[in-house]
Amino acid sequence: MLLLYSTIESNQKKIAYYLNQFSNDPVVMYNMAMNQAAIEQTLTRAFTPTYLQVTDESDQHRHHRGTAHTENTHFHVIVVSDAFTGESLIHRHRRIHNALREGFKTQLHALKITAKTPTEWGHS
Repeated sequence: MLLLYSTIESNQKKIAYYLNQFSNDPVVMYNMAMNQAAIEQTLTRAFTPTYLQVTDESDQHRHHRGTAHTENTHFHVIVVSDAFTGESLIHRHRRIHNALREGFKTQLHALKITAKTPTEWGHS
């Protein structure tokens, strides 16, 4: 058990070191970003949508306070999935936010969500 703890602690120190060393490197930061492709991949894995649209709206919010960066911060997602059948709108939104929680820790600032079942999507 002690060896496992030491290994975890050592790995955490290595990660912290590399983040401190390269956190101002735009290439490293871009590769770590929760960008449009990463959001699409995450939501596809989580919900197997019949329709998915992810739109980066960050350029419309360039001068907002609360974010130190201006790219990959504001997105509009439309997720149509059978996984939402029988769920309330608030529960759907919570599930989507939960799927993207890592992105909110580092990059995402705001998310506009449209979450529907295929039947609801067909009637809108």
